[in-house]
Amino acid sequence: MAYNVIDIIDKLTFLKRKVKNIYIETYSANPNDYRCKIVCNTLVKYQDKHIKHYNEIKKNLIHKELEEIDFVIYDKISFLIDKYKNSIYLIDKDHKSIKDILKLALKYENENKGLIIDIQGRLVKKEQDTRTVTYSVLSDILKKEQMYIYDLTKILQDY
Repeated sequence: MAYNVIDIIDKLTFLKRKVKNIYIETYSANPNDYRCKIVCNTLVKYQDKHIKHYNEIKKNLIHKELEEIDFVIYDKISFLIDKYKNSIYLIDKDHKSIKDILKLALKYENENKGLIIDIQGRLVKKEQDTRTVTYSVLSDILKKEQMYIYDLTKILQDY
């Protein structure tokens, strides 16, 4: 079975869903904390936007000829993603100020950005690899991630 960028997008989508569920669990644990609920709902909506964006990318790739990812490289990428997936944890329910939740969100997104950069780097062996569909797709995802990190950073600075 040959792997391509769609397989990577599927794994990244899973990560976004996991983070989304953490935000849902965080506000569900304390339904009377309306500030927490508003912040977590906003973060959930951001994750939904990312998931929707990933699905749109996949839909646009269906009819394109995609480069195959070498099994050894894909195995390393898969290991990196699984390692990151296992590092995502639920915020302590007793210690969840709005600032803590926002810091956690920023931490997740910075780690996700680093993961995407690492994946992109593993796929580049020669200069022409930066002109592939896979590289372009990951660059697009990275751009979106950087915009979200910028937004979170601004919110945290103003808080």
